[in-house]
Amino acid sequence: MVAGLAILLLLGKVFWLDQANSLLVVHVADGRIPGIPAPPAGNFNNEIQLVGVQTELPNRLTLYWQALQLPTEAYRVSLTLLDAQGVPRQTVLNPNPGYTVTSNWAAGQLVRDEYTLSLPDEAPAGYSVQLSLLRSDSEAWLPLVDQRGEATVVIARLKQPPPETAVPSHAQSIGTQFGEGIVLSYADVPDTVVQDEPLDMTLYWQAVGPIAEDYTVFVHLLTPDGEFAAGQDGQPRQGLYPTSFWEEGEMVADGRSWLADVPPGDYQLQVGLYLLSTGQRLPVTGPRSELGDRVLLYTITVLP
Repeated sequence: MVAGLAILLLLGKVFWLDQANSLLVVHVADGRIPGIPAPPAGNFNNEIQLVGVQTELPNRLTLYWQALQLPTEAYRVSLTLLDAQGVPRQTVLNPNPGYTVTSNWAAGQLVRDEYTLSLPDEAPAGYSVQLSLLRSDSEAWLPLVDQRGEATVVIARLKQPPPETAVPSHAQSIGTQFGEGIVLSYADVPDTVVQDEPLDMTLYWQAVGPIAEDYTVFVHLLTPDGEFAAGQDGQPRQGLYPTSFWEEGEMVADGRSWLADVPPGDYQLQVGLYLLSTGQRLPVTGPRSELGDRVLLYTITVLP
């Protein structure tokens, strides 16, 4: 009876646990773990492969490693947090991924490796996480076989979402929609500005759908007859919270300050969004959409 039970357990291991995914065992297929996102690259020197990355906003990561062969060193995991302008804000070095050293991993072994990163306090802000493996006794990087010439790979995006936004009572309601996912809900713009002093304004954007691209905002001053006089272009929040990070329902207060070098007089203020790589503007619909690809906001008087 005991022998029969042992045979059943052995058959269950061979035909179920060793072959199929279950609550007890997960198998890698084609360099991926079913149900877990795979990074764009992750084969380090044909020794260790990153086969999956799970992200839990705002700041948690779970990495899934597999030893392709017996690792020759105790490699260190390096995670660098970059802001949306590409500036490094934090680096975490871990000599014990999965609470062990890589030189102890067996060939084929899967390792779960968890991290909680400390994000800067400013919000809203978007970040990317760059990963590399360092050798045990130097700062030399282990090369990526599947990303020739590189030793680092961006594996995740994290974010500090916008806080609850209080729109000032004097801000004007706009309600113009840009493309499928962005609405300019309000604008707080002064009626007058003194020449050679900054023009300060705040645009209140709201995400109403998925946004795949990073759009650039343009703000133009036009003369009364429609001629371009001055302009300012830039991503929302000085590029620190690009539109591709926005989630449906978020409102983003986009403060802008620029020195409009124009003669005294009256100027029309218009705002739009475009894709920097192509120059293509987003079409507008709803209120104030008569211009097709931009919205006319106010007339501003520049005083001497």
